[in-house]
Amino acid sequence: MKRLLILALILLPSLAALSQDVTGKWSGVLRYDDRGTAYSTGDFSQATTLDFSYDAEAALDYLMGRKEVNRRKIGLMGHSEGGIIAPMVASRNKNVAFTAYALA
Repeated sequence: MKRLLILALILLPSLAALSQDVTGKWSGVLRYDDRGTAYSTGDFSQATTLDFSYDAEAALDYLMGRKEVNRRKIGLMGHSEGGIIAPMVASRNKNVAFTAYALA
């Protein structure tokens, strides 16, 4: 099957407003909620930044398994705590092609 997506971006939680803007500019965007919020399971109050980094890595693994996604062009974008999580995941997972983050 031909890979349809040139680039995929994983938006870490807290970027809801940005997700609407970048969705039209990127080939693919995956956005998910913090654990325990909206339709997500888990206990947000007991989770650590390390736990959230594993959630982000699960999103990466999900995209890696999608046939229409170019596995060499998946990146992470985060703001605030997501700005800490993006490089955490990239440092331990060679499948992260790029990161974009802001610490504020």
